[in-house]
Amino acid sequence: FVNAYKHWFPAVSHLSSVTVIGEGVSGLTIAFALAVHDVRVHLIAENECQDTTSATAAGVWFPYLSDDPRTSVWARETLDMY
Repeated sequence: FVNAYKHWFPAVSHLSSVTVIGEGVSGLTIAFALAVHDVRVHLIAENECQDTTSATAAGVWFPYLSDDPRTSVWARETLDMY
């Protein structure tokens, strides 16, 4: 699972630390992906994880508004990962 994140963020190796705002599913996913690359991550959030919309939301995402041909590739990679 961790190796799947390695190709998503190839350009972060020069970063030593990053601040991620939000502890919902998006914020935690980005934080995890950065941490996999040995980037020190600081999380800032108004609410604890369990108190976010992401904790109870269905998390439905579909790239129906994108004309970018890369979107279907990203959607497939995301579906395969999760």
